[in-house]
Amino acid sequence: MVFAGERCDGNRVHHGWSQPSDGIYYLKVVASDRVSNAPGEEFEFELISKPFVVANRVPAVEWVGETPGQSGEMTIQFVVVTPAAPLYRVEYRIDGKPWWVADAKDGIIDSTREEFELVLRNLSSGGHDLEIRCIDVVGNIGTYFREITIR
Repeated sequence: MVFAGERCDGNRVHHGWSQPSDGIYYLKVVASDRVSNAPGEEFEFELISKPFVVANRVPAVEWVGETPGQSGEMTIQFVVVTPAAPLYRVEYRIDGKPWWVADAKDGIIDSTREEFELVLRNLSSGGHDLEIRCIDVVGNIGTYFREITIR
């Protein structure tokens, strides 16, 4: 595979590209038999890929706040931001128990920034470990840990 600005001599490709930045890219492949044919008898073919996303960074949680509720309840607010790829899924769990799916405030997880407000219920008094797991559409996983206290 030879990228723009690269050269190929025989079976070796020389390039200076190590890691692309976050974004949407197309890949253009050009195949040519120019090296092994006389001028005018060579063939060249090119193909451009469908767009694909490069997302080097994981989704991140921005904590907004927490509000105590009735006995054993707490409402938490947070925002999940993904640098390049849209968010796919957000889950949470308390004290290492099974994961629960979190729904975005607008009802659908479909962008690179989503707001969440969850009401946690039936928690005993004292400290609890909250874990939030965020997954974007290319499979990057970000996690967030916070201790919450129920009074």
